[in-house]
Amino acid sequence: EYVATCAVADAADAALRSPATAAAFLENRLAAGVATALGTHVADVLDVASNTADGDSAFDVRLVVREGKHRMVRRMLANVGAPVMRLRRERFGGIELGDLAEASIAPVEGDWARALLDG
Repeated sequence: EYVATCAVADAADAALRSPATAAAFLENRLAAGVATALGTHVADVLDVASNTADGDSAFDVRLVVREGKHRMVRRMLANVGAPVMRLRRERFGGIELGDLAEASIAPVEGDWARALLDG
């Protein structure tokens, strides 16, 4: 599961310019599959929220990809007119990453190990 802070590209579909229509537009486009240089990929959009701290037209997209290839979230969102300004992974399968710092590691034990075995 990822949270991507996105801008709205100049040539983006008008549906992305309104918070009221951006969620439905992204849900439909990403669920149908987005063509990229590495093939067509699908994602499930969990939530779309306005993010005025990063600009008037910025928004956060919470999504889950079905196949995580190199920079796939960035490629998919850019190809639908929502280039990613910041990307944060929040969950890996059933494992919540919480406050694990970028490029850090943590032992897989307890609840994390059970989540991997169950998932």
